[in-house]
Amino acid sequence: MGVRDHMRSHVDTIMFCRYLYLNSKDYAPYTDSQIKNADQQELYEIFLNIRKRNLKVGALTFHENYHYWQGLRLPYMFWSSFISINHTFKSFIKLSTNNQDYLRWNVTIPTLSIYSKKHSVVGELGSLEINDEGNTIANLSIIDLLEAATTMAEFQVSVGYTDRVEPIVFSRWCKRNPSYTNVFKFVSKLFNDEKLVLRLLIPFVNGAFFTSQPVKAFIYLLNKFETWQKNDSFAHEFLSQKEPCKWNLLVEQLLDSLLFETEENSSSNIFDPRFFKLTLENWVNSHFIFQGVQKLHHPFINKQADKWIELCKVNEGFKSVLDYPGYLNDQIIKYVSQKFNPAVTFAKFTFASGESRVLTFGQLGYGVEYDWPLPLIDLFTIYSTMKRAAMIQYFDKHRMCGHKNCSFFESNFCNSYPVIPRDFNECGFPNRINYLTKAINERA
Repeated sequence: MGVRDHMRSHVDTIMFCRYLYLNSKDYAPYTDSQIKNADQQELYEIFLNIRKRNLKVGALTFHENYHYWQGLRLPYMFWSSFISINHTFKSFIKLSTNNQDYLRWNVTIPTLSIYSKKHSVVGELGSLEINDEGNTIANLSIIDLLEAATTMAEFQVSVGYTDRVEPIVFSRWCKRNPSYTNVFKFVSKLFNDEKLVLRLLIPFVNGAFFTSQPVKAFIYLLNKFETWQKNDSFAHEFLSQKEPCKWNLLVEQLLDSLLFETEENSSSNIFDPRFFKLTLENWVNSHFIFQGVQKLHHPFINKQADKWIELCKVNEGFKSVLDYPGYLNDQIIKYVSQKFNPAVTFAKFTFASGESRVLTFGQLGYGVEYDWPLPLIDLFTIYSTMKRAAMIQYFDKHRMCGHKNCSFFESNFCNSYPVIPRDFNECGFPNRINYLTKAINERA
């Protein structure tokens, strides 16, 4: 998520690690030489200073942090990412057992492509459907919805109180900042009311992710809202209020009125055609078995998602972070911003020469908090190899390594490999992937 023109940053929707890309304009006034020669601790301190001084880098950090919070708080995000990790590792084991030559691996892992799949919207407001037939009025993906909410969240925290629901202010802000407005424009056209959409879009997107099919749920919620707006005597009174209104409670009410096809949390199959509700509490702390003995949770978001659930029991305000980012009290915003950051961040500094330097750091600072028994570098070796084998979530612009003379460069097997040496001949990736495939093959 979150491919931005000036930095191409993103948060991986499976691991929920953050990737930031900085060029010489972004890390000025530091020079290429200073970045090249700094040790890891010095480079981390340089990054912190850049983030503090450069407004674009600071805004980018919030944007990607909000994506991370989506992973912690939206049931579909947690559910699908956990299941995708399971599928990815099972595929790695199967391929290693059958063929150790990973250079020739070619595999389909459908769970890795669900976020980008487009869904056709047909019909009129009040009776909108997801269907590939008929006159399509929009094509929406899960990523479209996530980016729409994140853009709106970034806008809310960037402007003053009275400006947060002003379409002209939003339009001007979008011209100055990287933004994703296709969903906003689509819904505004449906309701012919941009101000209303600025008010409702974030909680309606978030509500859709409490189901097994977010795009369908989003469309159905819009239908239900249109009916509620016309027929409920309380609607006028509700919409006449100043923000923040209790949109989250309204969305919960509308969600409960949807026609789900089976009981909540009915399946761990992302492609189950049935439409059902999801609850975060059901999936946090779930695990799968690796190599027959090890119980593995989500490696990066399980502990923090569980911690956030507990905080919500103590302070209701923590439930509102995603829905009302621009209206929260300073204490909650400060706490969440400090305590809930991606467990692993990769910051790539690209020099004028085309060479680059990668800094890896964790949520608690330089160093990474990590719970799995599998070494962190092995996890990313496996993940990088499987992304390459499936050719999914795999983009040339997201390269971590800049060593063009390396034999692995063109194939980009180390697309998520976190340790980039100064000399590619010293890279540990080839030996590590050979070791892992051999070890799994011998245990089979």
